[in-house]
Amino acid sequence: MSFLDGLLDGLIPDSIGDIFNTPLPTATSPNIKFQPFTVTGASGTTSTFADGSTTYKLSNEQEAMRKQLFGGAGDFYQNAMQDTAGRETDIYNRIRAAQTPEEQRQRLGLEERLLAQGRSGITTNQYGGTPEQLAMAKAQAEAQNSAMLTAMQQAQAEQQQQATLGGQFLQQSYAPQASLLSSLAPALDVASMADVARRQQGEFDLETQLANINASLGQQTGKAQLYGSVYGGLLSGLGGLLGTSSQNAPWWTGIFGSDVRLKENIEPAGVTQDGIKLYTWDWKEEHKPVFGDQPTYGVLAQELLEDMPEAVHKGADGYYRVDYSEVFKGERQ
Repeated sequence: MSFLDGLLDGLIPDSIGDIFNTPLPTATSPNIKFQPFTVTGASGTTSTFADGSTTYKLSNEQEAMRKQLFGGAGDFYQNAMQDTAGRETDIYNRIRAAQTPEEQRQRLGLEERLLAQGRSGITTNQYGGTPEQLAMAKAQAEAQNSAMLTAMQQAQAEQQQQATLGGQFLQQSYAPQASLLSSLAPALDVASMADVARRQQGEFDLETQLANINASLGQQTGKAQLYGSVYGGLLSGLGGLLGTSSQNAPWWTGIFGSDVRLKENIEPAGVTQDGIKLYTWDWKEEHKPVFGDQPTYGVLAQELLEDMPEAVHKGADGYYRVDYSEVFKGERQ
């Protein structure tokens, strides 16, 4: 950094520099993600996750009931798939067991009547016995056929009943899960409303952040314009101080009076690249007619005699003058 850069930095207040160095507020993304939740009911719990998946967990009692119902459904379906022949035989035998005593009673009664009528042992060509015995035999055969048909129908009805019961048990085995789903429905409505509210709030928050950024930018721009107008004159004056002569050459290429005896209000203002101390000052009143139009920024001749004597010259009036082309030669390299 040259002494001119240091001079400019010293003349620009921190309040101006801060306008351009202070970063603007940053906008952060609002949290509008889906918020998982859990619903707990009498039959168990339902949990949702951020990726959209859902899990169900039945209570111990409900899980035990579900397994029992599901197992019962399997038993009924297994029974419904069995061959009905064995069941038909069982039913037929039970029917015949109920019919046989009555049939025997009727046969004995008929034989007694025939014996009393003296017709015992009578035979016919068609049957081999009496017409009454023929009618009884036919009735017993019809009863046997009816029993067989009834046994088949009953076995099939029982098979259908087993299948129906299996379906009912299977349906009931899913009742606990259905209860969980039913309890989830109201929660989904509430979660949906909360999600909409969260998204709307996120939009409002983002709009607020952007408005604050624009306000900060406008405020800093206004400050920059205000400070620019305030310090514009000052920097313009500095431009005159550091400007060029009528020969279009910077002032520091010439030889100017720099005797400490001519100055007052001397203040340090930095150093050159060669380590020469620089100052600002005011000319003393009695010397302003001679030096008032010259720069009030530079070195002290008496101090420069110790470090760079070749740049110091003594005039006929007894005051020291400085060849600034020597002082600032390092700045031009």
